[in-house]
Amino acid sequence: MATLSKTAGSVLLDQGGDFTAATEGMRLSSGDRLFVLEDGKATLSFRDGCRAELLGPALHVLTPDSTCEDLRAAASGSLERAAAEAAASPQAQVLQQSATSQLDERTIGLGILGAFALGGVIWAATDDDDGTRRPPAAVAPPPISP
Repeated sequence: MATLSKTAGSVLLDQGGDFTAATEGMRLSSGDRLFVLEDGKATLSFRDGCRAELLGPALHVLTPDSTCEDLRAAASGSLERAAAEAAASPQAQVLQQSATSQLDERTIGLGILGAFALGGVIWAATDDDDGTRRPPAAVAPPPISP
């Protein structure tokens, strides 16, 4: 479908497992999720020669009918606008009506838990901490009596 021809900053890729650091030369397929963080930039090269430059923060999900032009259009708008457009689509409204008619307390609880987990993943991926940690204080072993 496409190849990740260039990256800068923080770009993560999920190809059916967990998000990992995206690197140049990776081949992308339908279902892959590309998460370009705030300081990131990714360039996708398609077989027809078209290139799409994606700026962060944005999450792009490749579908079987994804095209270079689709990704360019999505990249030109904000993440919030893209989410609002997706939520307003007729398919999303049908899905929402279907899902809300089948909710129970366990489903709501799992959804909230999943939202917190996703928030934690995004926080960890965007945390500006320099990674230095202080070692834990040493604990002296109890004295050994003869």
